[in-house]
Formats: sequence, C-alpha cells, structure tokens
Amino acid sequence: MFFNVYKECEPFTQNLMKQYQFETHWTVEAPIEVVWTIIKDAEHWPQWWKALKSVEIVEKGDSSGMGERTRSVWRTALPYTLQFDFEVSEVAYLQFI
Repeated sequence: MFFNVYKECEPFTQNLMKQYQFETHWTVEAPIEVVWTIIKDAEHWPQWWKALKSVEIVEKGDSSGMGERTRSVWRTALPYTLQFDFEVSEVAYLQFI
C-alpha cells in the first residue's frame, strides 16, 4: 500500500487557527469495487485503520455520499488525540471520493 499526504496551509491570520487541507493517495491490490465500498463506509474505518479512534456521522450526504460530514478522532504518539471534521465535496464513482 502506498500512502502519500499532501498538506496545504493558508497564511496565518492573527487570532485565527491555521486551515489545513489533506489529500491522500493509496495504492491497494484489490478489486476497485471492494476498495470503493470500504473507503466510502467511513463509520467502519476504525475497524481497519489503527490510528483512527472513532468516526461519527455528523450529517448524512445524498445517495452518492456527496455532502456527508464526519467527525474523526485520531490517536497520536503525542499525549493527546486529534479531531478532524471531513465533508465529501466531490464523488466520482469508482474513481475518487
């Protein structure tokens, strides 16, 4: 499996947190339909993604998953956890989420 993270940060503005955007690319040797089904099912990510402590669906998306918002809590080597909210902004079936 290949894992690549792209991070983009907007300029820091006084009294505001930095905004980050992450993009990941994975290569998995499995039929694309199987991979798509597993990746699209965010609620079950903690079952196979060790660093992920929990996922909560904040808002359901449409039938394709567009607009779905999830809140995830991540384990770290640091003495605290990290929390991220995700929103599906584009879906291309069997290509990318």
